[in-house]
Amino acid sequence: MKQAFPRKVFLFNRGFTLLEVALAVVVLSIALVSVFRLQSQSVWIAARAQFETTAPLLARKTMSAFLAQEPDTLLGESGDYGENWPRYKWKVSLEPVYSEVLDETSKRLERIYLTVDWDDGIFSYEIESLRMIDPQ
Repeated sequence: MKQAFPRKVFLFNRGFTLLEVALAVVVLSIALVSVFRLQSQSVWIAARAQFETTAPLLARKTMSAFLAQEPDTLLGESGDYGENWPRYKWKVSLEPVYSEVLDETSKRLERIYLTVDWDDGIFSYEIESLRMIDPQ
């Protein structure tokens, strides 16, 4: 009886060599590292964009609140924005204004610096304003 499919041994069909597998792993690892790097940069850019749109609004809101206070109660303070903006913090500092041009008027001016930080200073936004106080 004759076999329907004769058995032939192919010497050239033995699988992949170690060099081919190693090369495939290297190419795959380079591709994965590139993808992960691109993804982490995208996350960083998105966080930065969110901060750049949110921080000015929060800073103006806080500065308006401080400018509405009485000058005597306006002290260097700091705080956060609560549950709505959990990673944002603000700090206010005051400094007298000295100007030879303004002379006596400069003694009635205070410079108010307001800094809004995100996540302990990873991103920071600063605004300043001047306020006229009554002479005492």
